[in-house]
Amino acid sequence: MAKQNSVLDYANKLEGILRQYLNCGYNDFGVKANDNLTTDDWQSPINFALGCRYGSSNQDPKVKEEIDNFLGNELQGQSIGDVVEKHEYYGFDTKEAAFEYIDETIEHLSKILFS
Repeated sequence: MAKQNSVLDYANKLEGILRQYLNCGYNDFGVKANDNLTTDDWQSPINFALGCRYGSSNQDPKVKEEIDNFLGNELQGQSIGDVVEKHEYYGFDTKEAAFEYIDETIEHLSKILFS
């Protein structure tokens, strides 16, 4: 079960993973946890990082399949806050279930990026 954190905690975790993968500093990364990932858009920076991952994979069909599955079947919501606030719309009974989904999604993204 995911530890109960705030939307900002998960946004900071996601930002750290994306910055680490893209090898950029805080000032270099265009999408910060404050507002962008929390309320505006978490899909665009995830898509960008996965595009970089695909480009560096020598077009390995297994990597492409995993990325396609992640984007097409797993990634939901416009932002982290959107998933939490509209948790019932996304099929989660509680906000805690939405946070668990967010945590698992960030962990899966990390595995794809660093595999």
